[in-house]
Amino acid sequence: WGAALYALSILPFFVCARFRMALVPALILLASLVAAAGWRAVPGRAWIVGGLVLVLANVPLFAVRAGDRSQELVRRGALHLQDGRVAEGVAMLEEAVALSPESVVALYLLADARYEAGDLPGSIDLFEKVVQQRPDDARVRFTLGTAYLRLDRFEPAAHHLAAANRLRVGDVATLVNLGAALEGLGKTFEAEEIYREAIRFGPKAEIPFLALADLYAARGDTRNELRLLDRGVGEIRDSFPLRYRYTEALTRDGQLDRALEEIDMALKIRPDDPDALRVQAWLSEQTSRKPDRD
Repeated sequence: WGAALYALSILPFFVCARFRMALVPALILLASLVAAAGWRAVPGRAWIVGGLVLVLANVPLFAVRAGDRSQELVRRGALHLQDGRVAEGVAMLEEAVALSPESVVALYLLADARYEAGDLPGSIDLFEKVVQQRPDDARVRFTLGTAYLRLDRFEPAAHHLAAANRLRVGDVATLVNLGAALEGLGKTFEAEEIYREAIRFGPKAEIPFLALADLYAARGDTRNELRLLDRGVGEIRDSFPLRYRYTEALTRDGQLDRALEEIDMALKIRPDDPDALRVQAWLSEQTSRKPDRD
């Protein structure tokens, strides 16, 4: 009976790491049953007591070893991800999470790897676990919110992005994504204020100008769209996207001469852009003017 208990005490070392910690409660129960049976059947009980002590003493050892193994897997998995060996890195991080399900580092790295690989549902499940342990981590909230946004799940996206915005005030990317989530919920006036805030914090960033211009266009507010884009090309003079977008708005408003001037400026930034060249040729034809290629 003592030998049987000793065998039970070392059994987890021969079990796949993924299932090792899950085996421990079953091991304790089984060891107790073996010890009870031996206690009744064997007169000399010292070996049974010793075997049971070995089982119980090894339980924390299993946990320590699992934790050490998990840390090593996280380290190696992160290195593999940095080297571009994504499949190997993900496999190691998955094993680390299986060994230490509460490891924030392992959960975050695996969630981030799945996010980058396009596995948005898988990354969301893991990020939610990280948020439970680190609710005040702005980066985690931001990435989780953007994952929800990419799946058009606007309610949880807005929730997490608003939390990220409270934790990291003035971050332009957070504000733009929060505005998009609010637009998805039909809260366009709230989204407008968020985009305006993003422009205040990032006057040299293109994306807030473009996002707010699209909101005005969807609303049919050409006047504010044109004013905003005129301000944008004034703030960021070498922005091709803003000048191209301004050309579209001017053309829609019937201001073809100004639109042609703007596309000329855009082509000075990107001389060989095929879409801009087509727009320039069409506007030149409409205004009876040769394209300005100087």
